[in-house]
Amino acid sequence: MFIATGIHFGLSITYAIVLSWLIHRLEIKNSLIAGGLYGLGLFLINMYGFVIIFPWFVETRDWITVTAHVVFGVSAAGVFKVLSKR
Repeated sequence: MFIATGIHFGLSITYAIVLSWLIHRLEIKNSLIAGGLYGLGLFLINMYGFVIIFPWFVETRDWITVTAHVVFGVSAAGVFKVLSKR
């Protein structure tokens, strides 16, 4: 569990850095929308693409996981925009 948490943390940081690169020129409203779409895209890639390598991901395809990915994208975009204004 510790290793899985570390991998997930590292991936989240990497995904947030990629998102910040994509939204750095957008206004806050458009950044939040893009962040939500980015999170949805991550869900699709993770739960439908990586299922070839990790078949147990099929069991986690639900609305809670979709919501968590979208919230990640929106919150990462919001935090980036707030901190980048300083």
